[in-house]
Amino acid sequence: MKSLYRLWSSSLVSLAILLPCSCSREKLSEESVVESYLRTPAQTELDAWITREFSPYNLQVHYRWQKENLPSGSIAIPPKTDRVQLVLEAVKQLCLELYRLERAGGKDFLLGKGIIRITLLGGYELDATGVLMRLWYPQTASNELFIFDTNTFDPTDRKSVYRLMRSVHHQFARRLIEHIPYDRDAFLAIGAKAYGSLALPPSPREVYRRVGMSEYAHRRGFYTLYSMASPEDEFAELISVFLLHSAVELKRVEEIAARPISDQPGANEEAQEALRLIKEKRAFVERYFKQQVGISLSRLQLLSLKQLNAYYTQHQSK
Repeated sequence: MKSLYRLWSSSLVSLAILLPCSCSREKLSEESVVESYLRTPAQTELDAWITREFSPYNLQVHYRWQKENLPSGSIAIPPKTDRVQLVLEAVKQLCLELYRLERAGGKDFLLGKGIIRITLLGGYELDATGVLMRLWYPQTASNELFIFDTNTFDPTDRKSVYRLMRSVHHQFARRLIEHIPYDRDAFLAIGAKAYGSLALPPSPREVYRRVGMSEYAHRRGFYTLYSMASPEDEFAELISVFLLHSAVELKRVEEIAARPISDQPGANEEAQEALRLIKEKRAFVERYFKQQVGISLSRLQLLSLKQLNAYYTQHQSK
């Protein structure tokens, strides 16, 4: 027993001697493991430009890839950095500055009702129906604006600018009607047609074309295919369409709606009903802007088209 005790004591002494030596050789790193994951990327010229241009709007801009900022199920891809400023310039000039014009809402119009964060995504996604290109994420807060298909944006291509601004104006309109509510029941009472999914087959080749106005929709009392999803979608679509189309183009929508699809019994009545829906919905949104928002929609439309033409001229001359 004594020999075992001496052996045990000797082992403890040896261990006590070795421990300080081992610790002295393995110094703790001065760099925090936690901070390495939270480290802010180095600020670039693009970051400085974003801060300078969007801080006055109290807007955050996310263009670096952060999957956690996207809704569950999103299949979006990162944006190309060289497209970011081009897209943001268009959003600022054609939407934010539009509403702040003196003849529109004025310089303080966006206070308390604007978007607080813009997230840029590289590609496009199809909506839940698989028929249309997504213009917004319906499950996210209305004060977040998502820019889809950043990587293909071309400021010299009118179709590309149109696609971008259709989505931006729609999303801002959804924010607007949450801050300044519209009479949903009165809007629904205009027509008894139910909203729902589209009776159209998926067509990836047509995904871009379907972003515009649709004769299929006109003949059913709507301006766009997206309008047929819900009252809120339609109301936001009406605003988006009005700000990107001229009075002549909107008149053509009425002419298409009034034209019977066939000579079958009831076709003429269906056409007249479609025309009634188109006219009454337009008048409803115009009243909403005049009475609730305090802006003439026809004036805002003219200002928007003027901004668009100036933008096209600016970029086609480069």
